[in-house]
Amino acid sequence: MSSASNTAPHSVVADPTTLARKIADIRAAGPTKLQVIADFDGTLTRYWYDGARGQSSHGLLRQGNEEYDAKREALYQHYHPIEICPDIPLSEKAKLMEEWWEKTHGLLIEGGLTYEAITKSVSDAAIAFREGVVELFEYLEVLSKPSLANTIFRNFFGTCLDTLLCSVWIKISNNFTMSL
Repeated sequence: MSSASNTAPHSVVADPTTLARKIADIRAAGPTKLQVIADFDGTLTRYWYDGARGQSSHGLLRQGNEEYDAKREALYQHYHPIEICPDIPLSEKAKLMEEWWEKTHGLLIEGGLTYEAITKSVSDAAIAFREGVVELFEYLEVLSKPSLANTIFRNFFGTCLDTLLCSVWIKISNNFTMSL
């Protein structure tokens, strides 16, 4: 089998032979040995949506609390350039990203986040899954009888992500979401 058939048209593969071997090993092991682990923001979701930058899981939350929203936006303006800067060492960046996460979650508590605010934010969100994600999860649901587990890593809490997954009819019975 040609390695070209195993990659997307614009993919860069450092070692096509190793990739082909790994794909063959996964296929040979079968679905009962498969576990899908994926990041959420920018991996399962599109970076661009309707001509603009798509929202992140944290970015979609709006509590209807102007003070909270302004504080959250200020944190984003401060930390996002750090997040995408290639010149900051990973060890330093990791500490700063954790700091951002803690401050944002503190604001969620301070702002009195409710389940109703989460569901409204999800319904109003400018976020979209990449092409094929819904079909992937539907296929994984078919394969998961009973042993396949899927893990989605996210920098968010489960209620919002589960609500978002349900909003596009992705069954989550065998999907596990884990905050980092």
